[in-house]
Amino acid sequence: MAGIKTFSFPIRIYFEDTDSGGVVYHSNYLKFMERARTEWLRSVGIDQRHLKHQAHIMFVVHRIDRDTSGILLFAKTWPDREALVAQFIQHTPVREYLAVVRGHLREEQGTLVHYLRQDGTFHRVSTKRNSKAARAELRYSVEHRLKRASLVRVSLVTGLQNQIRVQFSAIGHPVIADRKYNPEEKLERRITRVALHAAHLGFIHPRSGDNVSVHCEPPPDFQALLKALGMPINGRR
Repeated sequence: MAGIKTFSFPIRIYFEDTDSGGVVYHSNYLKFMERARTEWLRSVGIDQRHLKHQAHIMFVVHRIDRDTSGILLFAKTWPDREALVAQFIQHTPVREYLAVVRGHLREEQGTLVHYLRQDGTFHRVSTKRNSKAARAELRYSVEHRLKRASLVRVSLVTGLQNQIRVQFSAIGHPVIADRKYNPEEKLERRITRVALHAAHLGFIHPRSGDNVSVHCEPPPDFQALLKALGMPINGRR
């Protein structure tokens, strides 16, 4: 369109940016976009250091699904964000979620490993390792058995998009209210979003080097679902 200036920021992809199949780690896309945004702002004369002090703008470090409640990490400065993102790329932060899934899992705790590949707008589970599939791993423990459902605590080993939802759906225990990966899921009136909550995040402070541990209790709608499924509000271990 006339009068609109375009901005181009070429990026070279290295082997270290990809997984064993040559697919770029999804967290790197955020890094690339943030770099492009920084250079674009710089090209039009905007200093990001002023954004924090004048407009109170901070920088996103990682992502959670849109309908997931809980902890989301921001950095006050770009160098801090870069240092924190590096931790996520190396999968060193502790990331724990609470999920309410359909049915009762056979094992009280375990590890799930699948290979996920992008299929249109969805991630689909592939049992074969190929150039388009990325390894997804998580560990879980059953916190409480509910009425035809289970509250599970999930610890991410990798961090792929929609990973928890895809993997539990693959073993026949989809997250409640997740109609994206469980088309047979009926409209859930007790909660209007996916029953998934980012409950704990642990990471190393980029400046002090101290271990930081952040905990977040589930919001009222998540707790109301647990109560409706037969669990007292204070019944979670």
